[in-house]
Amino acid sequence: MRETWIAGVVLAALLSRAPVLGDGPRARGHEYVGVKKCALCHSLPRKGAQYQKWATTKHALAWRVLGTEMTREMAREMGVEDPRKSDRCLRCHTTAHGVQKEQVSDGIRPESGVGCEMCHGPGGDYAAMDVMSNREEAIAHGLVIPEEKLCRGCHNKESPTFRPFDYDARRREIIHPDPTRAKTPRH
Repeated sequence: MRETWIAGVVLAALLSRAPVLGDGPRARGHEYVGVKKCALCHSLPRKGAQYQKWATTKHALAWRVLGTEMTREMAREMGVEDPRKSDRCLRCHTTAHGVQKEQVSDGIRPESGVGCEMCHGPGGDYAAMDVMSNREEAIAHGLVIPEEKLCRGCHNKESPTFRPFDYDARRREIIHPDPTRAKTPRH
């Protein structure tokens, strides 16, 4: 079962026509700071231990999947020599791939897989507590509230092994609400 999931994820990433992050609305000229910066506040129990929840998801493991023998074999069959070096794979398996170097801090590591900023936008201008404490201000400084369209940038049917993407079901798998915010769950 896990191998089937891995194969589907890899093929979707290899064949998808997802935009390189630098071309999409997530870039907006803000700096990517990495999951460890987000973890400084979002690991706290009073914030819902959001970082720990993310760390248990398939998103957190997205880069590691590219190193499995099964994935490497599938990639070779598709003409990709090394999935961990291929733009076709990295654009959906890592955060900030393809973004201009001056927008990426030293905190960004491919090994972090699909990190916070892949979905919530580069945090360089909204990560400060005084900005994050005000949702509207955080959004004005680059925070993205993910919607289905953003997810479908990587989770799309360009792959021949595509399985229907149930946004609501997948969202429930990764939801990580902040109990200090409104009661409506957000991720």
